[in-house]
Amino acid sequence: MVNSITFICAFNRTRSQVAEFLFNKYNKNREWKAVSAGVFGGKQTKDKDLAVVLKKYGAKIGKPKTLDRHLLPKQKMIVLVADNVPKELFGGYANFDVKVLQWKVKDGWARKGNTRVERMEEVYLDIDKRMKKFVEKFN
Repeated sequence: MVNSITFICAFNRTRSQVAEFLFNKYNKNREWKAVSAGVFGGKQTKDKDLAVVLKKYGAKIGKPKTLDRHLLPKQKMIVLVADNVPKELFGGYANFDVKVLQWKVKDGWARKGNTRVERMEEVYLDIDKRMKKFVEKFN
């Protein structure tokens, strides 16, 4: 049986999808797999600046997905990748024996880089650094 981790951010456009990609890339323990979702639904618009960063690192992300109330109780772990999603929203999942962690990664819009590409790269590298340490627990 595969154990699932859900990475969550506000819209599932960047942070949670990058975390999902990196976990599945670095994790060698095939008993664990990552998915991602956003608290809020929304229409995906092509982010050219993010695309530059993803191409540079060989990362791939898909269409944003909105949280589904049926998904979370099936998870073993929820990781809130966003600094703007309160952990308290997920307190009830402890009843389902789901561990909830929060990383508080700032959104690219909230960062102070010179260009948007630089800010998006900061987001990617922030999550990459955290993920390398995080997957050590699984491998």
